Amino acid sequence: MHSDHLNGRVAVGDDYEALSVSFDQHLAAENKSDKTRRVYLYVVKTLGAYLQRQRMPRTGAHIKREHVEACLIATLESSKPATARAVYKGCKQFFDWLVAEGEIKSSPLVNVNPPIVPEESPAVLILGQHRRLPCWIAICVNGAGTSTKTCRSSGSVTWGQ
Repeated sequence: MHSDHLNGRVAVGDDYEALSVSFDQHLAAENKSDKTRRVYLYVVKTLGAYLQRQRMPRTGAHIKREHVEACLIATLESSKPATARAVYKGCKQFFDWLVAEGEIKSSPLVNVNPPIVPEESPAVLILGQHRRLPCWIAICVNGAGTSTKTCRSSGSVTWGQ
């Protein structure tokens, strides 16, 4: 690692890519599923790209809470809360691994809570909408048990009385 003073800023050597490769090897050694590895690596790359765009440090020991929180805020501004929560979880795994490896002393996420994902209410049918549901949905919706259905070639259902 090296440091240079440029325009009052300190440029610190970047070990981020090497750490992300090593993290992937760790995930593979733990026999994590391909999907889990893809998600975690996507998150690590997303954080790394954000840090680079914002000219924030990308060396494990220099990434601080405010850097990760800024990335989470940017994610919340451009994506759904569930995406930001996934970014949080992936970052948590990455930083916990960095601590276990001795790369950093403590995770920047130690006292950071995951983003809240509000519950989304399911869509509710308005009176009369149930009469033109696809057959497979209408069968599930028929809670009365006494209605009959007639499927048409269109794949819709009409409820009888």
